[in-house]
Formats: sequence, C-alpha cells, structure tokens
Amino acid sequence: MNYWNEKYNGKLNIVSVHMPRTIQDVDVQMIQTISRQLNIQHPICLDHHLEVTKTYQNRFVPSYFLFDKKGLLRHYQSGENGMRMLENKLIRMMDE
Repeated sequence: MNYWNEKYNGKLNIVSVHMPRTIQDVDVQMIQTISRQLNIQHPICLDHHLEVTKTYQNRFVPSYFLFDKKGLLRHYQSGENGMRMLENKLIRMMDE
C-alpha cells in the first residue's frame, strides 16, 4: 500500500481497516508500533467493534475493497496473490 500511495499520489485515497482477530489485536500501542515499523503512511481505522468488518461481510485478511469516486464499491478481493489484478482494476477506475 505504501508503494501505491506514492505511485498514485493525489489520485488515490488509501485507508486501512484494522480488524482484530485476537484480544491482543486491540492493543492500540502495539498497532501504532507495528504501523511505524512498516512505515505505513495512510490512515488506519481501528475496527475494534467489527462494524466495518460486518458491514462488508469481510472474513479474510488481507482483503481489498475498491470504491469509485462516488463511493460505490466496485471491486473486492482477498488474499495477497492477486495484487497485479487489483492494480489493473484500480488503474481502470482512476481513468474513468
């Protein structure tokens, strides 16, 4: 995401949603520490009550949701293997 944030600067808004999977995953200091270690530059939403997770019926980590300029969900993908396909969808959306 850092790569895309730099590559598409000004054309793309990235927001990560942290979905806790264990009780330790709600430790805000731990989340901040790991975010700094990974040099995450975009906002992170802490979904400790799983509101975003439930709204989008997300069960997988990582998952990616692409929304268009109107805020409509245009693409969903889970797993790390399809990043090239995800980027192709993203580029097409940005060109619209």
